[in-house]
Amino acid sequence: MDAELGEKRSRMARISQPGVMKHVVIRLVTNWVFLFVVAVFLIPCYWSISHYEVGPFGKDVAGPPHGRLQTIAPSTESPSASLSHHVDGELGPTLSESIAVVETATGVGGAQDEHVDHVKDEPKAPEEPIQPPPEEPKAPEEPIQPPSEEPKAHPGKPKGYQPKKPVPPRIYDLSNSPDSPDIPNPNPGTHRLVILIPIDSPDPNLCKLVFSAMANGYPNPILINWGGEGDRLYGGYDKSHIAKIVGSVEYMDEMMRDTAHPDDRIRDDDLVMIVDGLDLWWQLPPEVLIKRYHDINRKANERLAKQWGMPGRMPMEQTIVSAAQKRCWPAAGRGINMHCESLPESPERKDLYGPLTDTKEGGPRKQRSYTINGGTHIGPARDLRRFLRAAADRVSRIASHHPEVNTDQGPVGEVFGEQEIVRTWLREQPNRGEKSYFENPAMKIMLENFEYFFGLDYGQQIAIATNFKEDDGALIKLNDRPSLDHMAAQREINPVRLTGVPADLLDVQTPLRKYLPDQETGDWGNLTLYADFYAEAVPVIVHYNGDSPEYKMRRITWWDSTWYFPYLRKLVNKYLERPVELPILGEYVFGEHKVQYQALPSELIKRKPRRWVKEMATVGLPVLEFEDICKDKADQPKWYDEIFRDGLGPV
Repeated sequence: MDAELGEKRSRMARISQPGVMKHVVIRLVTNWVFLFVVAVFLIPCYWSISHYEVGPFGKDVAGPPHGRLQTIAPSTESPSASLSHHVDGELGPTLSESIAVVETATGVGGAQDEHVDHVKDEPKAPEEPIQPPPEEPKAPEEPIQPPSEEPKAHPGKPKGYQPKKPVPPRIYDLSNSPDSPDIPNPNPGTHRLVILIPIDSPDPNLCKLVFSAMANGYPNPILINWGGEGDRLYGGYDKSHIAKIVGSVEYMDEMMRDTAHPDDRIRDDDLVMIVDGLDLWWQLPPEVLIKRYHDINRKANERLAKQWGMPGRMPMEQTIVSAAQKRCWPAAGRGINMHCESLPESPERKDLYGPLTDTKEGGPRKQRSYTINGGTHIGPARDLRRFLRAAADRVSRIASHHPEVNTDQGPVGEVFGEQEIVRTWLREQPNRGEKSYFENPAMKIMLENFEYFFGLDYGQQIAIATNFKEDDGALIKLNDRPSLDHMAAQREINPVRLTGVPADLLDVQTPLRKYLPDQETGDWGNLTLYADFYAEAVPVIVHYNGDSPEYKMRRITWWDSTWYFPYLRKLVNKYLERPVELPILGEYVFGEHKVQYQALPSELIKRKPRRWVKEMATVGLPVLEFEDICKDKADQPKWYDEIFRDGLGPV
């Protein structure tokens, strides 16, 4: 104990010496200074970390304390530079590249907030003083901020921030009808109806189409690619199918010029219909076609407006109607991609074929029609030409790498699929209702290249393509209710859906009453018509495009069961008489306006089909005789014996 006490006294004596005491004081001061410096740096870092967040551009941003607004500088990357890379490069960027360009140039995108455009256009503001925390006394030198013109502040968000709008419903969710949708209407006035048939050689089945059109009062068709023009367009390859795209565009290019002969010239709002030539029959008159065409577009535009979910202008519209079918064909490959998985769901009833509708178990025959069939297209010349020109671009690309491909349905289906992908993307943009949305140059380019005003005849009111639905319908008299019930029972349709004449036919004169008033009937219910018992559809055109030979034979075995067959020779002879003036083929009334249609003026004199010849565009298109377009092969009956079956020879 005494030894330990002695050691302590010895240490204290050494510390009390002047040099040692000075050393101890210096060490103490140094330690306190170090702790003070550490505190000065660590406290602000802790404050910043506690307010750290991810900025709206995907960058790390330290939020100012207590919700003060802070201006965030926009990205230094130039949108115009990004856009010019695509515009000046190879023509025709891919769809994904185009969307990426628009997202860059407009500042829109599914993962971005709506304030981007506001920040981008806003001049850089001087740095604002930072407010202290509310629990601390306010510094006397801190200026009072004036009321801001900016939208309501949101804590921790940059200037101009607006809460992200909810993504609009997916396709065909119609629950968000806008207050005042702008539903487009056709241009009023008197326009023309033109029928085009792309075909290169004669066939009795071609004349069944031609004579069925005459019996119903349609203008005479103009034959496109006649005499192997498709081979000329495609360097000797047999391109009878895809050449109808390019041939139709070439026809419209020339006949829409001011230099075209006035009797054959077509205008922007003239209605052009393109139909296949060998397996279609008309069964209802142009009055019905015209009304149904406009009704289909009106309903489609109402759906588009509801899907858009915003009052006022929308960037999509439907003016072109094509036939629909069940199977998405051709499958992707050999340069073709129809984007089958991106196509809209059919708006037709979800139980069309019962509980197996649209299921794997039901297969293609229980599938609602949702994809394009290339057998019929109808639309204004201006829009149809633009749509087919886009398809022709795909044709050129396909032909350069896959010359063996011969399909028109693939290229037009690809254009349709790309349009639907872009429409879906546009609906998902949070700032789609702003005025600047449509004024941005990049958005205009997007719409010019991928919006084609194109849609489908889902309800098969204009044309029924019978492939994969060969047994869905039959020729029947619609006043025969027992037969309608029997047909429904055979197909297990309960309750019966088709119970009589469609409402839009009740006030339409039959061609028999119109052209042969001495005949016994003017009631559509007493005439034999093709009807689909599932879809309740009585179409204007029946397309016998079934794959099996059995169903293809219906073009022969069912021909004499059509309503016009017993009267065909009389109806054709009546049609060939020259009219005093061109009749109104049909009209559509909307509000206080109406649009009506006539045939081309050349129909006053030329009462037979005409041939498209580019060199004749300025002087008038030449007429083709029935013998030229109907003649049969050597081992077949004469064309007039097959078509009229009355032993009276040609007309």
